[in-house]
Amino acid sequence: FHRYHQSLGSSHFSMLPSEDFTSLDEYIEYLGNDIQIGSFDVEVNGGAMYRRMIAEVEIFLRFSDISENMSKRDVIQARGVTMGSVTWRDVVVKLLGHEAHMPL
Repeated sequence: FHRYHQSLGSSHFSMLPSEDFTSLDEYIEYLGNDIQIGSFDVEVNGGAMYRRMIAEVEIFLRFSDISENMSKRDVIQARGVTMGSVTWRDVVVKLLGHEAHMPL
């Protein structure tokens, strides 16, 4: 993934989930040693590859955070005005959609 995007010269997103990691090797070490993803050091394919990819995506998204402080006004505006009901989940999704990781 990294080599492919580096060869394309992609710069529209961060390839590391957080500024806590200084390099790809440090992130890989974290996945293997701290999180201990199953069959991390084995080449896999099919369903095992899919499960490992989902685990890595989940870990990447756990590092999602909002770079700004949220105010009461922001939350009220995110709820909006509607004829139907708006759940708190809708509000959180809207706030994170604007402030967290940019889509790949």
